[in-house]
Amino acid sequence: MLRYLGTGQRNYAQRSIRPDRRAWWEFEAALSGHIYPILDGGVAADTGQGARLWLFPPQIIHGWMGNGQVAEVVVFHFSWVPEGIERGLCSQGPVSMPLTVEQVQSIRASSALAKEHLQRPRASSQSHFMRIAAELCCLLWEHLGDRPLDNPREVDRQRVEDALQWYRQHLYLSPSVDAVAQAAFCSPAHFRRLVHAHRGCSPLQALASIRLRRAEGLIEAGDLPLKAIAQEAGFRSHEVFSRSFAQHYGVSPSRWRDRRRHRG
Repeated sequence: MLRYLGTGQRNYAQRSIRPDRRAWWEFEAALSGHIYPILDGGVAADTGQGARLWLFPPQIIHGWMGNGQVAEVVVFHFSWVPEGIERGLCSQGPVSMPLTVEQVQSIRASSALAKEHLQRPRASSQSHFMRIAAELCCLLWEHLGDRPLDNPREVDRQRVEDALQWYRQHLYLSPSVDAVAQAAFCSPAHFRRLVHAHRGCSPLQALASIRLRRAEGLIEAGDLPLKAIAQEAGFRSHEVFSRSFAQHYGVSPSRWRDRRRHRG
């Protein structure tokens, strides 16, 4: 979920970040001072002085430069952002916005919370990371402008994604497919048709994928006991979790964790 967090004072004029591809969604905020991105080919995208937030989609070549001032910078790399960002907010590439004093304080607080959960992972850590990503996206939506969903297929797709997001937020309760369909305000049969149309799989497969991704993220985040991970990721029992994980990844959760530690 949260793949990287960087905070602190930076002087990008003295130590610039060379243009390169990032594998994840990058939120970079200048809470004070002045920085600006360098795009592919060395083109500077200087937006002027003042606190600012940028969002770059994955694989967009860019780097960072400054004007000589020391800047307070916060950088988040997320593997996930809410549905609608790629096709809506970032359909034309990276976006940015100026930050108010209140927004600067909010991002600073979010970075402190993220740092705390990275240093001492807990069962709730992935939920906090997801909330931080969503709040940053909402800031950009509010500034750049939201839009209605006029296309019926787009409305149906958003209904599916909203229901799956509801499922992610309630994983610890192990909701049934019927409960997720109810969250989408449709019958189980209609929900099944919508998921097939927009995800190309059954609701059971879509929910299983979400559980496994959450479990993988929790395993990578730290030393949370596997039984606690099974519960947080929405599995009915530790045995079901171990069997499902091994079927999908080819190794048990404990072996997966051992391999990650060895690589680290």
